[in-house]
Amino acid sequence: VHTSVAGYVTAAIFVAGVSAYYMLRKRHVDLAKRSFRMAALFGVLATIAVITLGDALGFVDARVQPTKLAAMEGLWKSEAAPMPFNLIAFPSQAQRRNVADVRVPYLLSLLVTHSLTGTVPGADALERQAVSRIQDGIPAVQALHVLARNPTDAAALAEFDAHRKDLGYGFLLERYAPDLNDATAAQLKQAARDIIPPVAAVFWSFRVMVALGLLMLAYFVITALYTLRNRVQGKTWLLKTAVWMIPVPFIANEAGWLVAELGRQPWTVFDVLPTWMSASTHSVGYMAFSLIGFVVLY
Repeated sequence: VHTSVAGYVTAAIFVAGVSAYYMLRKRHVDLAKRSFRMAALFGVLATIAVITLGDALGFVDARVQPTKLAAMEGLWKSEAAPMPFNLIAFPSQAQRRNVADVRVPYLLSLLVTHSLTGTVPGADALERQAVSRIQDGIPAVQALHVLARNPTDAAALAEFDAHRKDLGYGFLLERYAPDLNDATAAQLKQAARDIIPPVAAVFWSFRVMVALGLLMLAYFVITALYTLRNRVQGKTWLLKTAVWMIPVPFIANEAGWLVAELGRQPWTVFDVLPTWMSASTHSVGYMAFSLIGFVVLY
């Protein structure tokens, strides 16, 4: 729903921008004024909806994709409530910390848990949980290999059923230790670290999306006020702004898509199927040819 409503916001800004262009050129003015007003009023409602739904998604992510939330907030260490919000930060994946940051006290607890007593786990706690789940997933992967050879093996089936909830985490380790019996502590630690997505990219993509969302809300409120007073046509600066705003929702949508796709790494199916197992085995040349073909066709 968040994505669908973002499409409505994009449409509203596009219609407003085209309408403003016609008014600047003094062409189809009556139609342009009406379509501009419709876009402005619809845009206010759609932008409020997309921001509200985004807040709801953050609340859900805290429970179902906590690693994505940790990356979105640049949260390397778990902290006591009320948790501060990293307004600006420069995350270092190698050092597992923010090199520098600007924080707003209490705000993260309010935004994510809607209370001053709520907390969310940082990357450190999530990695510790991953170690336990990887160890529990090893028997599931080993049992799965037995079942691949003999689907009727009752002992392997029982072992798989007992550990199946952590199968995906066992697959994470298999990337580094094809023979899980020989897995080392270092390989286990590396697999656990993999559960944290690329923090800097997710952190800044999220802030670009939010900042542009707030910019669009302010823009729509201003345009709605002017159009309801029937004063739009004489405001050249507002009409020019409307034209220049056309790319903004497209950038915000792409930033949001980066948050969604990078934020769930290393999973194709969260907690179940790692990306390394589902990535294409085609050559780079084949994929480049295929992609170029689609771009040319469309």
